[in-house]
Amino acid sequence: MGLVQNIEKLIKEKHLFEVGETIIVALSGGPDSMALLHILHTLSSKWNFKLIAVHINHQFRGSEADQEEILVQQWCNDLKVHCEIGKIDVPAYIEQTGKNAQVAAREKRYDFLFQIAKKYGSRKITLAHHANDQAETILMRLIRGTGPEGLAGISMKRMENKMNLIRPLLHIYKSEILSYCHYNQLNYTLDSSNQQRKYFRNEVRLDVIPYLKKYNHKLEQSLNRLSDMMSEEQSFLDQETNRYFKEIIKENQYGFYFSRKTFISLHIALQRRLIKLILSYLCSEPYLFDYKIIEMSRVAIEQNATSTMSLDISEQIFFIREYDQVEFSNQKPNNDLSFSYQIEENTNQLEVLEANALFQFTEQTVSKSDLDHLINGRLNTEVIFDMNQLFFPLYIRNRKPGDRMKLKGLNGTKKVKNIFIDEKIPPSKREKIPLLVDAKQQVLWIPGIRVSSHAVLEEKTSRILHIQYKNSIL
Repeated sequence: MGLVQNIEKLIKEKHLFEVGETIIVALSGGPDSMALLHILHTLSSKWNFKLIAVHINHQFRGSEADQEEILVQQWCNDLKVHCEIGKIDVPAYIEQTGKNAQVAAREKRYDFLFQIAKKYGSRKITLAHHANDQAETILMRLIRGTGPEGLAGISMKRMENKMNLIRPLLHIYKSEILSYCHYNQLNYTLDSSNQQRKYFRNEVRLDVIPYLKKYNHKLEQSLNRLSDMMSEEQSFLDQETNRYFKEIIKENQYGFYFSRKTFISLHIALQRRLIKLILSYLCSEPYLFDYKIIEMSRVAIEQNATSTMSLDISEQIFFIREYDQVEFSNQKPNNDLSFSYQIEENTNQLEVLEANALFQFTEQTVSKSDLDHLINGRLNTEVIFDMNQLFFPLYIRNRKPGDRMKLKGLNGTKKVKNIFIDEKIPPSKREKIPLLVDAKQQVLWIPGIRVSSHAVLEEKTSRILHIQYKNSIL
């Protein structure tokens, strides 16, 4: 079976293209991309493809790059394929950003490809990476250090910037492509920079692979076989990760949170993948996916030495662990919140926006028969005080350093901080919890948590202050 037939079979099996689609073809002028365009052009009469060739002159190689541009344009004219030429001053972009040449060239190249695809309403961009490129990529990642995902190598089909990047030649070796070019008398250029050993990929291709082939003369095939196996396993693990993400990860306004107990019950491989997936949703910076960052986060979740902690993953992402809840957030925990509201004897209602709370105050005169019922009527969301024992004005405020509370049955007082710890109130919520204090700054009530032993109802009580509380913090 010829190369064209092999590629057509692959297109059908992998559902790479549909009949009548507009396809963007990245065309450098080298043998790989020239062969790819010729193959797709050959198939276009049957598949009714609309092909748009895209050539980019990075202005790295002077007259050599200009000659490539001329050759590509002439080749497209001969095939009657429309060609878009992009001239991009990558050296100037490198000087401006400080990025290395290969990264800068890739950014500008892909930006132009996406721009042309949008211009022609296409969602498919084809690239001419082949099996030898795949072998080089796997080996480069092994040398630099990689995990299972990295060993999957280059994907034949993946999404980037809402575009499908498709590599139909990924299972075809360079020797087959050169034979195809020779048989079909295709002209092509050879990029002189591919012989420069200042680029890591070139060193791997020119020196490392030939040396290792002394020990395995089918090294490229072995590396491609490894990529195929890891790609399938990666696909399965991605499915499992997404399944658990939907089951245990919850989303809020600023990020994602989950139960620590549930998380640490998962296999360690799933833990790492879930963290990486969460980080990918919160930020697209590749450095965040480094093993050290992921493992630091995982260990922080797993360790038993502390129940609360926070870490700055980056300038945009923050890790917060509070008892059983773990959160990755785009919002830095705010520990500087401060609020205070004064309450007079005639206050009927008070809304505390910082605590998302509403307080209602009712003053009543009570009889002795009423009193017997009220003494045992205190709830966490409401409280009743002896009006005559209160020191006005009262205040609703958040906690302050040194706040203490006198509790029934306890000799002395207890720090509000320790009450929060005992009740397992997450540190991120402690500054928002309102406290009711009197004019002497004695803590009377922590709504929803504790009531002090101040101003309790007694048999002689004749006036009461009934306070009701509603909120969504706790």
